[in-house]
Amino acid sequence: MQDLKNFLEHSQFLPSPLPVVNYLTVVTTDPGMTPDQIVNVIRLDPCCCARILKFANSITPQQNNSVSSVTNAVALIGIEKISSLLSIYRMLYPSYQGIKLPFKLVRFWKHSLAVAMISESIAKCILRYEDIDVEAVYAAGLLHDIGKLHLSSYRPVSVSRSVNECTNTPYFATEDPDCTHSLAGGMFAELWRLPKEIVYAIEKHHSPDIAPFASLTSCVIHVADVSVHLLGYGIVEEEIPPRLDRDAFARLGIQPEAIRVITVTVLNKIREIESLVELNR
Repeated sequence: MQDLKNFLEHSQFLPSPLPVVNYLTVVTTDPGMTPDQIVNVIRLDPCCCARILKFANSITPQQNNSVSSVTNAVALIGIEKISSLLSIYRMLYPSYQGIKLPFKLVRFWKHSLAVAMISESIAKCILRYEDIDVEAVYAAGLLHDIGKLHLSSYRPVSVSRSVNECTNTPYFATEDPDCTHSLAGGMFAELWRLPKEIVYAIEKHHSPDIAPFASLTSCVIHVADVSVHLLGYGIVEEEIPPRLDRDAFARLGIQPEAIRVITVTVLNKIREIESLVELNR
């Protein structure tokens, strides 16, 4: 695990689909954009969101609370600096092209965004009767599988094996228990000083019953992830969905029909976003 930690401390491998990167760069460098519009654009991409949250937490005194909200991160960093950071991100893109991923980056992006948006909608429902940080839930959903990107460059053979086997067995069940994408993602989030609520939700999204902190957030991410898989939006085509933890679902206090409506609505929105960023061109 120490080797993985050392790798993650220096890893910059966080690619996004090129049309998404181009869209983010163009929109955020438009002088007419408002802070709210900038926030909405950054929230479309897991890797961009991770970089912005990392930078916001790097300039926040350690004794202060970690920044979990893209809204707060943009306010803290400022639009001009955000534009510069994303321009640098766009310039870095060619350096990622030499690393071959064992799965399609576009499918990773769609899956991550779908889980984030469904998680946010579920959290808004829960907020009526229980305290939950909706923006932190969204960030955790967006970053829940970020460990798969890091492990693709750290242990490419292992990830390729899991990709090949996950059409018969759920992806997480094919992984080395000592080096899963959940553990790598949680470690990455902790190294980047993201809030513990997000760290544990990423680390325990396949086992929300043993999350040591913020179990409600972990349950939300778990249910959203399973829902997206069941509708065929896994990272790998024909991927076997992970099994739903019934206790995690019951913890949310939401009817199955409500989850179905939320999921269908979100997937329709994602199709609109794909068109907006010209993802299929």
